[in-house]
Amino acid sequence: MFNPQRLAKILKFLVYAAAFMPLVIFSQFMSPFHFGKVVVFRLIVTAMVVFYAVLVLKDRSYWPRPTKLLWSVTIFTAAFGVSTLTSAIPYNSFWGTLERMGGWFSFLHFWAFFVISTAVLKEKEEWLTFIKLSLAASLLSAFYGFLQKTDLKWIIGSGGRQKIFGTIGNPALFAGYMIVNVFLALMLFFRKSTSAIWHRFSLLVFLVGALAVFLTGVRGSALALITGVILFGFMYAMT
Repeated sequence: MFNPQRLAKILKFLVYAAAFMPLVIFSQFMSPFHFGKVVVFRLIVTAMVVFYAVLVLKDRSYWPRPTKLLWSVTIFTAAFGVSTLTSAIPYNSFWGTLERMGGWFSFLHFWAFFVISTAVLKEKEEWLTFIKLSLAASLLSAFYGFLQKTDLKWIIGSGGRQKIFGTIGNPALFAGYMIVNVFLALMLFFRKSTSAIWHRFSLLVFLVGALAVFLTGVRGSALALITGVILFGFMYAMT
């Protein structure tokens, strides 16, 4: 029914869609910032596994490449599984909790997403597309965090909040998410082949993301950002 090219396109679309998972909020649930993200992500990965299984049966060129990184992630996932079986509370270690939605079951989805993503995104431009989408999502998350400084009732966490947490739900986790995208923005900004539009956009993401990190009030993250930018500048100057 599906040819390999069509299956590959569907999988790439699902990978790209996952870049916007940080924006998912289920406002009516006990844990609005965590539960919805993981549920939607699991559904996407489940669909990816089905399509990918059919794809590799039709075209073996999409079989996972046995890189050192793949083996490292796989071994870590297996070690996570062993520790889950030997846990003091195996049920929670496997399924996680409704509040955090962690556990080995969720981690298996992260592993599957990693394996499939590295198998279907074969070109550098495809990875750059994923990075650009991630930057766009982080920018929206940062703006949502800025709105938490207001009294808008439809913004969860609003009311003049001192420490913003964006669409992530936790200041420290939000700061970590923004730091990753801040440095992805720096990478894109200093990439020679970046177009003028994306050059300006990456600079915007860097500035807005850096401001968002400081507004989280997490001193460790702010220090990490400053130190990272200094090291980035030093390493870039040495190349």
